[in-house]
Amino acid sequence: MGVLLELGLAKTIEQAESMVKDIRPEIAIHPEFKRDLQKIFIGR
Repeated sequence: MGVLLELGLAKTIEQAESMVKDIRPEIAIHPEFKRDLQKIFIGR
């Protein structure tokens, strides 16, 4: 998800999560990971 955000392929964390799950639905995104992504990409 971080790569999608960094490359500008996803504009939001939710969009990146949706893109990942479209490719591999069995992936579970942990809340801690989403929180950390927000700190990195939203807190810039």
